[in-house]
Amino acid sequence: MSGICAGTPITAPQGYRRLRAGTTYYFLRSSPSARVVTLVEFAPRRTKEIVSKEGTTKNLRPLPFPVLIRLQRIDFEEAVLSAEILPGKHEVLPPWLSGLEGLDLEEVDAERVNPARRHRDRIDDKIGSFYGLLSDIESILDSDNTEQIINRHARSQQPTQNESRVRLWLFTYLAFGRNRYALHYPTHKIGRWDRLNTPSKAKRGAPSADGKGYGFNTTGDMHDRILKSYSALAGIG
Repeated sequence: MSGICAGTPITAPQGYRRLRAGTTYYFLRSSPSARVVTLVEFAPRRTKEIVSKEGTTKNLRPLPFPVLIRLQRIDFEEAVLSAEILPGKHEVLPPWLSGLEGLDLEEVDAERVNPARRHRDRIDDKIGSFYGLLSDIESILDSDNTEQIINRHARSQQPTQNESRVRLWLFTYLAFGRNRYALHYPTHKIGRWDRLNTPSKAKRGAPSADGKGYGFNTTGDMHDRILKSYSALAGIG
């Protein structure tokens, strides 16, 4: 398995055993004692539609769900030799943070004006939620009860941590070179909400003298008509 180590992306173009074609898995460990290979899939979740009290609808894309995959070591090695399983090039950041690649994230964080919390502090909290597991991580990955061990650790924290999030943070940290910035927030997705194409029953903007609910929200069609009429009718004076 030359060139394959923790974090190597793994694909099976035609599918192989529990590996689906078109899905990328990340190599975590090949156990010499248990004789199994452990991979992790970061399975995408469906977008959730959230309706606020004001009637505004927003689409929320949750972070992926971590799924461990076990293969017999001999089967994995034979599949690599026969090219049924293909190793890929190591990635610096997980796919959901690809929009942050190439940025100096420490500098970006430092330039934020009066933030409630720095991103580095939030990342430290994530690492702290699983840090106690790192010293014994090889035996944990070799265990038949890996998820249960991590879940138990998450519940033992004060305050109690969400189990699936701790698993996601730990496996992401391991799969991306123990790079702390792999645990960064997807800040590149902030500000993508399109209010013109998002229906809302509540009146936006400053309250009118005729009542805060008086008037209409600007629609995409109304916005275009305003711009066209301004261009056609605007003049000096």
